[in-house]
Amino acid sequence: MKKERVKELKEDLIKENNKYTKILNNKDLPETYKYLIDDLTQLLNQKFFFNNIKFLTLSMIEGTINNEQIFSLLYCDIDGLKFLNDTKGHQIGDKGIKVIADIIKESIRTKREDFVDNFFLTKELKENIAIRVGGDEFIIILPNCSKELAESKVANRIKNNIKNNPYHLGLSIGITDTKEVTLPPSLSDKDLKDYFQNIINLAEKRMYEDKVKSKGNQDQKHNHQIILNNNLRLCDSLGLDYYNEEDYLLLKKEMDLARNTLLQKEKKK
Repeated sequence: MKKERVKELKEDLIKENNKYTKILNNKDLPETYKYLIDDLTQLLNQKFFFNNIKFLTLSMIEGTINNEQIFSLLYCDIDGLKFLNDTKGHQIGDKGIKVIADIIKESIRTKREDFVDNFFLTKELKENIAIRVGGDEFIIILPNCSKELAESKVANRIKNNIKNNPYHLGLSIGITDTKEVTLPPSLSDKDLKDYFQNIINLAEKRMYEDKVKSKGNQDQKHNHQIILNNNLRLCDSLGLDYYNEEDYLLLKKEMDLARNTLLQKEKKK
């Protein structure tokens, strides 16, 4: 694979991207970048992702051929969202998604304004970017970053920052970089697409492995949330305030009484 041909394809794509952007801007559309932003999270959306996959792929290949730039890709999936939706409703679930997205933005120090003036990328990607690709799934692309650095610095920072979120949500993360994936046999659209998909697939596989590791901890959080929800419902039925110390003691007394009554019934059987 000749690096000169990769460079030519990138230059042609930049010209094409500029042409489309000018056409769109001339149609008196509202600010174009709004079409690239996810309404709920304010992260980049799938439209940005699909518009720019070819440019990102060529950039990754060029960096690998020249041995100059490594790209890392993080595939992220929220843990505990289904439970939150089932117990608190989807409106609260959406707030949970937004909180996680805000933590991701802060953790990777992304500068959205640097590359969303157009529908398409027209210059080298130098900033970290985070994209919401599904309901609770995100892809993070880090230029000039190896897998080891992405894990030790970025992924660990995100997980540490998420620990104390008010919705008790977690985040499973899978990481790969362009050193781990074989270059495509040619620069055809199909081979470019397959190459990028292989990067995503490897990161997604590792995300599921991470989810299995964290499942035990997440189950504990779920159990704690179930107990809390039951206690809150019991307080409502008794006219008590769970967060008031005197009322909490009254609740505990009622629960101890109910427990003892059940034990007595079991003994009589």
